[in-house]
Amino acid sequence: MLRDGCILTDHPDDDEKISPRHPHLFPLLAKCPNILEYELEMPSPSHSHPTIADVVTLSAVLDREEQETRGSVQVRDRLIGEHLSLSLTRTETALRWLNSVCNEDARVRSIRDNAENATHWTGGIIAAIGLLFGWTAALGVFYFDGSGRVNAIGVLAIFVLLPGLLLLPFIAVALPSRFLSWLPGANAAIALARGLSPGRLSTLIMRFFPAEAREAWKQLSGRVGAHRRLFLNLQKWALLRWSQSFALGFQVAALTSTLYLVVFTDLAFGWSTTLTSGHPDEDAQNIHVIASAIAFPWASALPEAVPSLELITESRYFRAATDPLTHEQASRLGGWWTFIAMTMLVYGLSPRIISFLVAGNRLNAATRHAFLSTPGLSSVLNRLRQAHVQTASDEPEAPRISE
Repeated sequence: MLRDGCILTDHPDDDEKISPRHPHLFPLLAKCPNILEYELEMPSPSHSHPTIADVVTLSAVLDREEQETRGSVQVRDRLIGEHLSLSLTRTETALRWLNSVCNEDARVRSIRDNAENATHWTGGIIAAIGLLFGWTAALGVFYFDGSGRVNAIGVLAIFVLLPGLLLLPFIAVALPSRFLSWLPGANAAIALARGLSPGRLSTLIMRFFPAEAREAWKQLSGRVGAHRRLFLNLQKWALLRWSQSFALGFQVAALTSTLYLVVFTDLAFGWSTTLTSGHPDEDAQNIHVIASAIAFPWASALPEAVPSLELITESRYFRAATDPLTHEQASRLGGWWTFIAMTMLVYGLSPRIISFLVAGNRLNAATRHAFLSTPGLSSVLNRLRQAHVQTASDEPEAPRISE
């Protein structure tokens, strides 16, 4: 058992057990006299890339090392280092070392579990909020009681135009800082992204977590304050990933509820706007040109998802003078749904899938950089490497065979 960096035993013949297998540990016996032969199980990490929970756990372990004796830390790392291969990368070595520490220390293991639960629950709750908002927005936008029509222009404005505009600040934030000076209004877009980011809900969500999970995040926040340049990028991409989780959930719910309403209810679409030329035929032609341009990506594969000029002309309506629809008119006006669904898929959902994947990729890179750059980890890796070299030098050479 590993306790306070030393191996404790109840066996009276511990020294005999240690001497043949760990002769290099005798210089440390004076500092840590209760060393025993330690059959260390070197578990393989469940993931090959560090996570935010790993960064939180590593920070906690390295902070605790400052309160431990140098001898106990050396003993622990030598015992772990003997079981590590020099062929491992720095990331793999650090993750296996951290796994070993977690397996032997319940407090460290608890910190990692709490941090993992906090990150998973935060991302899940934010995505669930996005789903709720998307479903609610769709029910409101597609509300139809038979007395009017669902305005196709309003649907596209809510589910395509507005999310597209909100995607621009994400693009500005995602760009490398050296490019931002070339873009006019980039700083304003970044400020807007920070102010409207759904990822900021994470601060509110954390308040409802157990005290242990909150404490784990406080340790990481302390590291952010002490090493701002190192951990700020990690914090930024974590918030952006959660923001894209919200946006992706919103679009998924909106498209799903649209298809649900199309299948299980009767919707009659139309279009109406105050911005007109005063000539009905010219207005219909302009809308047809715009709709054809929007439908260009799928026009050849799905021609039925492009509204015809006849449908656009027939579906225009004015709220001040709306006549009741006949069954035939309502059936024809439902033909807008394929165009609306494809527009939401191509211009609403697809960009959010891409931004979600980009944010995840950048978050992984920022997490790995923060993990490997954590102050104190280089000393750990050096001790592990020295332990492996020392073990190899202590092994007896094979006898030479004379010819």
